[in-house]
Amino acid sequence: MRASAKELTLLLRPGLELRLGDGTDRDVKLEVARRILPALEEGVGYLDVSVPERPVAGGTLDSQVEVETQASTTP
Repeated sequence: MRASAKELTLLLRPGLELRLGDGTDRDVKLEVARRILPALEEGVGYLDVSVPERPVAGGTLDSQVEVETQASTTP
């Protein structure tokens, strides 16, 4: 388990994390995870239920969104 002020992450088994986000709606998030986990394919690295209405599963544990910005060349 990893916990910070903003996020709670549970290690369910080696290579599979359950990301709960903050502590709000914890019971709802756990219920969503309970329903989805049995259907996950082999190789899934995480299930993110931090927004329970939009659960996301992915293959890498080190996934992070990176925003790339480009300077405009238009005067």
